[in-house]
Amino acid sequence: YMGEHSRSASMLSILVPFVHLVTAASPFFSCYDILMAGEARGDGEYTIFANEKDLKVFCDMTNGGWTRVINIPGTAAQNTFVGNTASINEGATANGTVYKFSDAVINGM
Repeated sequence: YMGEHSRSASMLSILVPFVHLVTAASPFFSCYDILMAGEARGDGEYTIFANEKDLKVFCDMTNGGWTRVINIPGTAAQNTFVGNTASINEGATANGTVYKFSDAVINGM
């Protein structure tokens, strides 16, 4: 306990510095966080906490802990993503699957 306190006959006040508490299953906010914590197991699927929820993501740990936020396989129509701020197949991580996280999730990372 590092806060301050005061006591009077009728009241006890405790002032505690604000601490951000993560109550999610994942304590990590990005693939880079996972890498820096020494928890990386190579490229693949991980869980991070983004935009106030746990989210499955694909992490490229080989090249520095990059978080893949959009995946457009060669056969997909790329115009699907133009101007789209919503998610498409959010939570998918497979290389052959078309997906994009919402702009809100991306900005929350």
